[in-house]
Amino acid sequence: MMLDAYYAECRAIHANLTAIAEEMRNMAFAKCATPDNPRFEVLLKKQTDHLARLAELDEEAAPLIS
Repeated sequence: MMLDAYYAECRAIHANLTAIAEEMRNMAFAKCATPDNPRFEVLLKKQTDHLARLAELDEEAAPLIS
């Protein structure tokens, strides 16, 4: 992996996480951020997947960064 590819993917993931957080915040204000809301469950899964991918990217890029 090239360092520029690492940064590009990280930026894209962070943008997606920001969008997810905003949608979840809106759900919380609307009092529908609950486990019985299918959309909320989808967002939680996407958030978890993105965080797992960030961890993978960090492992892959560690030799390039240090």
